Amino acid sequence: MTLPFVSVVIPAYNEESQIARCLKSVIETGYPNLEIIVVDDNSTDSTVEVASKYPVQVIRRQLRGGIAAARNDGVEAARGKIVAFVDSDCAVDKPWLDLLLSHYADSKIAGVGGVIGTRDSSLIAKYRSFLGREEYADSPNPVCGTLCIPGGNSSYRTDVFHSIGGFDPAFARPRGYEELELGYRLTEGGYVLVGEPRAVVWHLREGSLRGWIALAYATGYVALRFLGRYRRRRFLGLQVRQIAFLVLLILFAISLTGIISLPSVILVGEGALLLETLRVVIRSFRAIVHYRNPAYLVMVPVELMLTAISCLGYAVALLTALWGSTRGLAGRLLSTHCPVPPREA
Repeated sequence: MTLPFVSVVIPAYNEESQIARCLKSVIETGYPNLEIIVVDDNSTDSTVEVASKYPVQVIRRQLRGGIAAARNDGVEAARGKIVAFVDSDCAVDKPWLDLLLSHYADSKIAGVGGVIGTRDSSLIAKYRSFLGREEYADSPNPVCGTLCIPGGNSSYRTDVFHSIGGFDPAFARPRGYEELELGYRLTEGGYVLVGEPRAVVWHLREGSLRGWIALAYATGYVALRFLGRYRRRRFLGLQVRQIAFLVLLILFAISLTGIISLPSVILVGEGALLLETLRVVIRSFRAIVHYRNPAYLVMVPVELMLTAISCLGYAVALLTALWGSTRGLAGRLLSTHCPVPPREA
C-alpha cells in the first residue's frame, strides 16, 4: 500500500533549548513520505536558527498569535494528505507516526490522536501530567469515537481540517481548549475521532507551579465562553463545577436582598467545598496508586487552591460578561430614546 504523504507541523515559541530534541525524534521515526514544518510564533531567542539546521521548512510569524494560529498557519503551508501536530517541547516515540496513520484506512476517520506523558521527574509535573491524561490513556486498545484528541499529539485529514475551519484561536488560552472545541465541531459534523493509547509523545518539561496557577485561572475564565457556545450540547455536562459555582453566586446575590439568609448560603457553600475536597482526595489517591508513591497526598491542598483560582477566573469572566451585556443594553436603550439628530446640509 502506498504510504500517504504526511506533514508534521510543530509550533514553537522561544524553544531554543528543546526544539532540536523534538526535531530529531520526528526525523528518527523513519517515515519516508514526510515533511516537517516549524512555525515560529515570533520567538525572541534562537529557535529559528536552531530549527534551520535540520531538513525542515521554517515559517516565521511577524506577530505572536498563539499556538492555535501557529498550527493553522502550518496547515496552510502543508502539502500532505494527513497533517500531524506535535509541540516543540516534546519528543515522539519512534512508532508514533505509524500508529497514528494505521487508522486512516477507514474513510470515516477524520482524526487520530495519541497520549502525552512526561519525562519531567518533579512531583508537581508528574501529578499535573496524571490529571491531564487522555480519557483513553489506560485503554488496551484504540478507542473509536473519542470526543477530543490532544493538540500536541494529534493528526487530521488535511481536507477535513480545512473544511471545518481549523483551530479557533479564541480558545487557545488556556492551552487545550482549542483542541476540545475543534473536537466538538468535528463530532457534530459527523466525523469520527480515534484515540490511540500506544502513540506516545513525551513532554520534556511540564512547567512550574506558577504556570499551573496561571492555567487554572485562564481555564475558569474561558469556561464561560464555552458554556455560551455549547450550552445545549454535551460540553454542559463537563462543566458541573462551574455551573454549581454560578448557582452559589446567584444565591449569594439573593441573600443580599434578604429573601434567603446568608448562613443558608454559607452552609450550601460548605457542602460544595466538602464534595470538591472528596473529589480531590480520590484523585490524589488514584495518583498514589498509579505512581506507587504516597507523597502525592500533598497535592490535595495544592489542587484545592487551583480549584479556587479556577473559580475566581470564572467569577471574573461572569462579571465581565454581565458588565458587557449591561453596557450593550444601555447603549441600545439610549439609541432608541435619544436618536441622533440629522446633520444640517
